[in-house]
Amino acid sequence: MSWQAYVDNQICAQVSCRLAVIAGLDGAVWAKFEKDIPASVSVAMTTCVDRIGAASPWLDYILRIINTIFAMRAVLESAERMRSVTTEELKSISDAVRSDPTTFQSTGVRLGGEKYVCISSENNLVRGRKGSSALIIVATNTCLIVVATTDGFPPGQLNNVVEKLAEYLRANNY
Repeated sequence: MSWQAYVDNQICAQVSCRLAVIAGLDGAVWAKFEKDIPASVSVAMTTCVDRIGAASPWLDYILRIINTIFAMRAVLESAERMRSVTTEELKSISDAVRSDPTTFQSTGVRLGGEKYVCISSENNLVRGRKGSSALIIVATNTCLIVVATTDGFPPGQLNNVVEKLAEYLRANNY
């Protein structure tokens, strides 16, 4: 099975992922999934048009312009917030998780330009939060698994899925 298949089938198929990465301990990405998170208001606008009705040909036109402006703004804000995860970030996380994961309790975890608050850290395992998004980082013998959920996904389910995958990889000398 390819590393991308592990990300797609073993993690993202069971977890509502915002980010899922399997990387080497050197920070080199083996496989990843990064979700675009533009907060579009098109659903709200469509609902508004449906309720008001197309009373005026201009109403639909104006609402489309407003929707486009909000969508463009959301995409730009999202791009500023969630940059792509870098090799340097993953290498730094890998080193800290394997040597002294408690450092994350004072500094937090920086991932994709965002800061997650560390909830717990122990040998080769770190759990964090950013708002209602959960984060788990697990180091195995040869790789690092990093997964962040979309807002509101149950952290317990995230932990079960990722920790089971890490145990499986360790049992198979990874």
